[in-house]
Amino acid sequence: MNSVGYRFSVVIPTYSRPESLRACLESMAEQSYPKRQFEVVVVDDGSPNPVEPIVSPFRERLNLTLARQENGGPSSARNVGASLARGRFLAFTDDDCMPARNWLYEFESHFNCQSDCMLGGRTVNRLVDDVYAVSSQILVDMLYEFYNAASEGGAARFFTANNLAVPADDFARLGGFNDTFRWAAAEDRELCDRWVHSGRRMIFASEAVVQHAHHLSLPGFCRQHFTYGRGVVAYQRIRAQLGLGNLIALRGFHAQFLKLCWPLLKQLSPGRSSAVACLLLLSQLSTAAGFACESCAWRGFRKESAAHGRSRDSNPARESVLP
Repeated sequence: MNSVGYRFSVVIPTYSRPESLRACLESMAEQSYPKRQFEVVVVDDGSPNPVEPIVSPFRERLNLTLARQENGGPSSARNVGASLARGRFLAFTDDDCMPARNWLYEFESHFNCQSDCMLGGRTVNRLVDDVYAVSSQILVDMLYEFYNAASEGGAARFFTANNLAVPADDFARLGGFNDTFRWAAAEDRELCDRWVHSGRRMIFASEAVVQHAHHLSLPGFCRQHFTYGRGVVAYQRIRAQLGLGNLIALRGFHAQFLKLCWPLLKQLSPGRSSAVACLLLLSQLSTAAGFACESCAWRGFRKESAAHGRSRDSNPARESVLP
């Protein structure tokens, strides 16, 4: 990646959230970080409506690039954005997120101390009256507590893709996100896995805050976690083929589920905590259903491939994930 003097390249994949993208770009235009030192790369992942009318008003306020691709999923869109980036560091967020004004400054302060690490910031729910968004945030907080809080020496093991930063050269050498993940499901966990097993370090930058406004309904909430379950199958398969072992840590997370969620539920009012507890249970049932369906589909695919004598993909890091 050729730098032209930018310190950061902020990559934002977008699909069909025009108002959210506008708010996201507004937050980037209001960054306290010097405008000449960062750029924004928006990747339109096959949106049904034109993105240019949303992006155009920000061209005078930001160093902004807009790219478009046929719908390939967020991993593919992030990789396209990274390939166009001209900064030394990549910072990833999503079109339904609003980074705080000091977001890039906080990442820079960590990179000044250790320039070869992956940084993950803290994501907070902006929709405090939306029980589905509250439940989703609690699940993310539980994952961060499980994977990151007790790590030796402060080293972390998992960050979500809507708030992380990496050195651009190291990201390219590692191969970026696995773009065979067609949905937002486990692609960030898979990237973190490869990063850690390559000997690189991950650091939690809690001061780098992003506000997340993910509007969900009950069907959308169930569909989201069903998709997560499907993603776990692909994630597990890739881990096994790369020699990284089974998902023992995931079983440990489920074993500690009540211990992790109880302190967070206690912070809510009694009525709200009961509703959230039910949704947390529903999320795990939906994830299990997605896992079971994808596992069955994969076994069927393997049997069909064997029957027709088709060979498996020789590159496990690029093995196709079922749509």
